[in-house]
Amino acid sequence: MRLGLKALLSIILWGTVAWAQSTYGGLRGIVADAGAGVLASSKVGLLNEGTGELRSAVTLATGEYVFSQVIPGSYTISVENPGFKKYSRKGVLVETQSQITVDVKMEVGNVTDSVNVTEEVPLIETATASQGQVIDRQKMIDLPNLGRNPYMFSKLAIAQLCGADTRNYLPASCLRELLRRRRHGYQ
Repeated sequence: MRLGLKALLSIILWGTVAWAQSTYGGLRGIVADAGAGVLASSKVGLLNEGTGELRSAVTLATGEYVFSQVIPGSYTISVENPGFKKYSRKGVLVETQSQITVDVKMEVGNVTDSVNVTEEVPLIETATASQGQVIDRQKMIDLPNLGRNPYMFSKLAIAQLCGADTRNYLPASCLRELLRRRRHGYQ
């Protein structure tokens, strides 16, 4: 009995740790008309531009839609609602552990008409305080890394560089920490 309880507890704890290290991102937003009135029951589509996979959702009474566990990649968002022009936005980039917000303003018109958004202000993640980052191939090539050890790139995270104590986030303390590590032979 005691062994079973320990096993159950360890599964729960390790499951929580594994969830915290998720590679998925998320996408959410509110669909509204030009007068900022929310539009319920709008059909929202999320198309993965790399794989062609299409996911769909329907907005709630608050006009909100949510896509969770989104595989990182480039997506096209489309929104349809009777009495409004179809909305489409390409090139929405979802990265690892990012929660992107894309609010949609619908224009009155026929469903056969469409509004294609080609350029907007870059998306900023405001939903979480995650410090996850993506180190792409070019960064791995350009940044100095003795022995080409990919785990050394974990030192680029702020918490790793300046310490986990929030008092150490000042630039001067970061510089002191870097100099201390250099003196002791750390890279």
